[in-house]
Amino acid sequence: MNEQSGFTLIELMVAIVILGVILAVAVPSYRGHVRKAKRVDAFTALTHMASLQEQYFSENRTYTKLVSDLGLSPLGSAQQTTLVENDNYSVWMNLNVANGGYVMVAKAINGQVDDEYKRFRIYANGKKQHHTSLTGNSGWVDNWPE
Repeated sequence: MNEQSGFTLIELMVAIVILGVILAVAVPSYRGHVRKAKRVDAFTALTHMASLQEQYFSENRTYTKLVSDLGLSPLGSAQQTTLVENDNYSVWMNLNVANGGYVMVAKAINGQVDDEYKRFRIYANGKKQHHTSLTGNSGWVDNWPE
């Protein structure tokens, strides 16, 4: 008697189909979790820059709109813009004349633009907001998502 062992072609194809289904579900979910984790980069950069602004204010009795005044590197010739550490967000800041403080906005760039939350901002009074679009000034929602 000649016994053969191994997998049949049908068993192999079923295993490949199951693996394909698992990957089709797992990969997008994984990418979503990675994008969500990268939001922390924006939150950290904004709160760090806000603390630098407050330190600058305590020394100069005024806020600045130049990132170089805070010891950060400007993004090219854009003196009000810098990049977040992992190049997933650019942060722009300006003086907010209406309340005598400042506003800073982190905008998603590179692969992070696929995240559902595109922009985050913080004001001198601590107010935090998020937006789901890369452009437009209406539609800001209070607080940062988790």
